[in-house]
Amino acid sequence: MTFDPNPYSSPQTFADDHGRDTIGSRRSSRLPSAGLGSAIGLGVSVLWTTVIGPLIFRAPPPIGLSVLIASGFVVTGFTVGAIQRLSPVFGAAIGLLTLSTLAIITGLKDTWIVVRLIVFGGSGLFGGFAIGCLFFLVHKRKKA
Repeated sequence: MTFDPNPYSSPQTFADDHGRDTIGSRRSSRLPSAGLGSAIGLGVSVLWTTVIGPLIFRAPPPIGLSVLIASGFVVTGFTVGAIQRLSPVFGAAIGLLTLSTLAIITGLKDTWIVVRLIVFGGSGLFGGFAIGCLFFLVHKRKKA
């Protein structure tokens, strides 16, 4: 079989591509990248708790809120690491969706749901963007 540089133009499998199984190697690289994204998300959540949280609340944020933000950022980082494409864009979108969902779930009986959505959604948007940018920089350096 001749080599075609475009894998989508012929019915050959990825295993025929120079003897490499690119699908299997891509799958096996997703888990370490997702772990890297989770670690970056945890780091961003620590930064949020120590720097951004006191600016918003004029005091250290409550432990429950910090844990909720941390879990949202870890999920965001995990997803960004698993997707591995357009990291800042997906990070911002996933962070916004994840933390807004957590705000709705935890504040259903709360009268401050709109304020909660603004704080959580904004934190998710900017935190997710930061997670995506950091993942892109670290992952790019790791490949080089």
